[in-house]
Parts: sequence; C-alpha cells; structure tokens
Amino acid sequence: MKNVRLLITLFVLSLIFSGFSANAQKSNENLFGIFNLPIALQSPPSVEKQTVLPSPQIKDIQVFGEQSGLAYTRDTLFRTDTGGATWREIALPRSFSETISTISFSDENIGWAILADEQNAHLEIAKTNDGGNSWTKTPIRLRNEDLSVADFGNIYIGILGNGDLNLFISTTTSSNFAGIIIYETKDGGQTWKFSQRSVEIRRNDDASAEQRSGSWILKTEGNCTGAKTGCVQETKIFDGANEITPSQIKNLARLEKENAQLEAQNSVFARPPNGSTRISLNRGFDKCTA
Repeated sequence: MKNVRLLITLFVLSLIFSGFSANAQKSNENLFGIFNLPIALQSPPSVEKQTVLPSPQIKDIQVFGEQSGLAYTRDTLFRTDTGGATWREIALPRSFSETISTISFSDENIGWAILADEQNAHLEIAKTNDGGNSWTKTPIRLRNEDLSVADFGNIYIGILGNGDLNLFISTTTSSNFAGIIIYETKDGGQTWKFSQRSVEIRRNDDASAEQRSGSWILKTEGNCTGAKTGCVQETKIFDGANEITPSQIKNLARLEKENAQLEAQNSVFARPPNGSTRISLNRGFDKCTA
C-alpha cells in the first residue's frame, strides 16, 4: 500500500514538474522571441542643405549703346540688348566665396568686374573683350594695411582710357567719417600701384533712393507686412514710366517678400491688444539710433 501511494505521489509530482518545465520553456521562448522580432531602428534625421537664394537687390545699373545695358546684384550680372525688354544672365568667373563688388563697361564689348572674397581678404579683376561671353581673371595685390580696412562691398572702377583704370575702395570708419583708398593701373589691370588714402568728415549721410544711368532709373522701395515686421527692400529699374526690371530679379523679390511674411506671422512678438502700445527692440521709436 505504501508503495502504491509512493508511486502515485511520484506520478503527480512528475506531472507538476513537466507542466512547470513546459511553461518555463514557453516563457523562455517568448522572452527570446522578442529579440527575434525585427527592430526598426530610427534613422537620424537627415540634415538638409541650406540653399541660399541669390540676392534680389540690384547694386547698380549702366547703359551703354542705344539698346544695351547691365544690372547686377552681389552675385549675378544681367545684360540686355533690347532696351530692357529681355535680359540674360552673364556668367562670371566667380568662385563660391566671391561676390560682385562692381562692374563697369567702357562700351558694348569691353568691361571689367571686381570680385571680392571678404573671408580671405582677396580681390580679383575680371575683364571681357566680347561683351561678357568670356573673361580673363587677374588678382589685385593690395597692401596689407589697406586690406585690413577695405569695405569689399563698396568698390568702384574709374575708366580713364588706354588701359588706365582707377580703383576706389571705401574703408570702414566711424559713422562721422568717410574713407577712401585709390589704386591705379596703366596696363589694363595686370598690375596695380597705390595712389592715395584719405579720410574726411562725412558731409551727407542720406542714402539716395534713386540711381541714374542714361534714361534708366534704379529705384529702391521699402515695405513692411506689419508694424515694423516683415520689412524688405525692393529694387526696380525704370526707363521713363516703364519698368524694365529683369524677371529673375522680380521672382527673387517675390520669394523674399513671401519669406518675410512668414517670418512676421511666426514672430513671437504679438501686436499690442486694443491699444497704441509701441514696442521698441533696443532702438528708437522713429529712428534707429539706439
């Protein structure tokens, strides 16, 4: 009898143990099965390259010939031979770090462009003899003391004839003074010689909203989306009453306006509620003199 009870007890224990082993094995399978599941690793967000749009601000214009003329921004040169009815972009031998300081033509074929690399304090002069179809590029060697104060965005060419040129370089000074450095060349820009450097009291600090060349007028207009928010400047070319601004410039100006409107809408500065409260960001209310 005792043997029977012992056998029954052992049988029951074996059933319990086998059930426990099966559950444990199933649990282990589920546990390790987790690691067999495909894991979707989240890839790091892709960094999109910031695309910098060309500038829509026309720096200057020039009329030469009956129907020919040019307009240029800090990075693009446009030419027309139809009196402004149509424009085409002229390719310049400009590197990525260079901007256009100034361009001047003596006639429909011969012209010069000053290309400035402000980051590396370097200037180059590009010359064309075929109206901009091809260019030759030559470095301009300036004195170190002149490079250290040169305003690379404000440089002008004086065409004297017979290959003689003058280079007028504005210098960075205090607001009460205006500085200029003059270099000259007598071989079409191959070599340059320092001429003079001067600093004078600024006589007139009013920036003109109009520039003229022949019958063309370059006008600068400013407008804001809101109260001193979303403000942009727009440059337009007129021949008499007719606007002849290059269509490429118009498209860029439109994009700039749209971006300014979005920035104004997303601005953290809300309009004053039901009142005439004026908000000044470290500036005077009516003049930027703070």
